[in-house]
Amino acid sequence: MGMNNRKVALLQIVAQLTTAAGEVDLVAVKAQYKAHLDVNPHLLDTEALAQRDVRDLDHSRRPRATAVQGTLFDPEAWLPIGEAQRVVMARATQQQCMTALQYRTQSHLEEVTDYNRDLQYWNARIGAFQPHHQDLEDVERQVFGWSG
Repeated sequence: MGMNNRKVALLQIVAQLTTAAGEVDLVAVKAQYKAHLDVNPHLLDTEALAQRDVRDLDHSRRPRATAVQGTLFDPEAWLPIGEAQRVVMARATQQQCMTALQYRTQSHLEEVTDYNRDLQYWNARIGAFQPHHQDLEDVERQVFGWSG
């Protein structure tokens, strides 16, 4: 089963499981999609394949700013409203929009934390370079005690 056939099947399952209010339960989508994949004897590790395909679809459905319109609004995009719960952006209520903003804020805080950790690492390593260090591995071993 090629990627295009899998994508069509996944999109059909999403369409079937999307409620009239535009809500999508990714756990249910993954379970039904995995059951669909399990029918094909040539596919191995359908659990991992289903997980990856649903994750990739979820990421591709996130709203993105457009330069043309200057908006995030995409009526087909998905907003997070729970751990594995999404709502189609066009159908989102005010409460769901507020929940989506909370998820985005948490994600941003995690990104900033990761960036700050990386920034501290690079500043420390760049500052530790001395003329006798040929490369970063020298700095790691001689200054920071790396022994990997």
